[in-house]
Amino acid sequence: MEKIATVTNFIDLDETANAGHSALKASEGHYAFFIGGVCAKGPDLPITASTPTILLHYSRKHLRIEWILDPIFMMSMSAITRIGGKNRYIIYCLVRTVDLQADKVTLVRASPLLIAQPSKWVHKTPAIAYERQYAEYIDVILRTMMQLMPTRQCRALR
Repeated sequence: MEKIATVTNFIDLDETANAGHSALKASEGHYAFFIGGVCAKGPDLPITASTPTILLHYSRKHLRIEWILDPIFMMSMSAITRIGGKNRYIIYCLVRTVDLQADKVTLVRASPLLIAQPSKWVHKTPAIAYERQYAEYIDVILRTMMQLMPTRQCRALR
């Protein structure tokens, strides 16, 4: 892939999406890469020539990116196992079509060339998610402590 990248320009699909629909529309027919949490349903096993294709997708507000993957080209059992669910991937692809749907969602369809686990990525989880997780964590810890302490000590904490 490094050799290909020296002679072919790959655009960042995420950055292009942030620039708006017109920038995405201009990316049709260009090579691109995307790094992010991609969802898919795992293939039916065993994989044969008649196994249906897998639809990988990434969605966020006003954007949906879809890649259609032929499971016959999956290289290992671990790749087959990981493809079901949500995983972080880097996907090199050719952008085929960019359409604005009736619900104002831009739908990007692309052909995957290479799918791998990235060595670097941007963490996109908003801070509010961690605040909620922390509050739930503290609640569980306090309930557990209350259950483990003798009754007299619990009354003193209340």
